[in-house]
Order: sequence, then structure tokens, then C-alpha cells
Amino acid sequence: MAATMNFSTIPLSKVPPTRFSRDEKQDRPVVLVVDDEAVVADTLSLILNQYGFATLTAYDSETALEIAAVIPPELLVCELSMPHINGYEIAEKITTASPDCSVVLLSGRATSISYAGSTAKKNYEFVFLNKPFHPRVLLTEISAPLKKRSLEFRTHLMVDEETA
Repeated sequence: MAATMNFSTIPLSKVPPTRFSRDEKQDRPVVLVVDDEAVVADTLSLILNQYGFATLTAYDSETALEIAAVIPPELLVCELSMPHINGYEIAEKITTASPDCSVVLLSGRATSISYAGSTAKKNYEFVFLNKPFHPRVLLTEISAPLKKRSLEFRTHLMVDEETA
């Protein structure tokens, strides 16, 4: 039995472009996107790039940790259920090395509830999102931690009122 979606989907080409002209000299927050499903990781990276982020993409935990060691991200967007090292452990390792890195963990399963309790006990402020979600939900969730760092970047995260 196929699952039915209770929300509308739109093609990536229909996601509205940003309302600002991008200055290549401008600092862009670095986001590391990690998902073992390449299509999910690539789609998230495309969306975040469209909204002005500098994205790095990894399809496995080992590559994610290697990238983060060389280029510490300001934000980690990572699938929770990963082979070898899960997303929670990746987030712990990256935030230990880069304490200013904000974390959004993604899951298509109900397991994120148990991890949410674990993060509170260890004083982590990880955000959990259940798949599937609308791009606006992701942009809203990541805007809060990044607003602390860059007041100018707030405009990059604004979504046109016309998008639904």
C-alpha cells in the first residue's frame, strides 16, 4: 500500500528565487549537508544554495567528518539514521570540534524523540525535523541559530509571502 502525502509538493524549479542580488564577496554561512540518500542531500544543498548558503555535501559519515575537520561548518544538517556512525554521533563529534556549529537532525522515523531527550541531558541544542518537510520549515528552523551570528544574513532567510 503506497503512502499518501497530506501536503502539496512543488518542483525545485518553482521554489522562488531570493529577493536579493548575491554578492560573491559577501560571507555566506557554511552548511554541511549529510544524508546517505544522495537525492535528499543534493536537493537540500540546492535549496540552501538558492537561499545564499555555501553548502558542502557528504553522503556518508566518514566523509562528513573529514569535511568538517578541514572546513568547520556553521550549521550541520544531517540525517539521523546513517550507516556506521549515526547522525547524532556525527553531530556530537562536529560540535565538540566546532562548538559554535548549530545542528539540525533529520529523520523519517519516530526515533528522533528518544534522541531529543538525550540531547537535553547532554546540554546540546540540536533541532529535530521529521521528513518530509517543506523547504520553508527547514529555513525557519535554521534561521534561529544563525540569526545569532549574522544580523545581515536575516534577509537571506526570508521567504516570500507568496509561497505557500
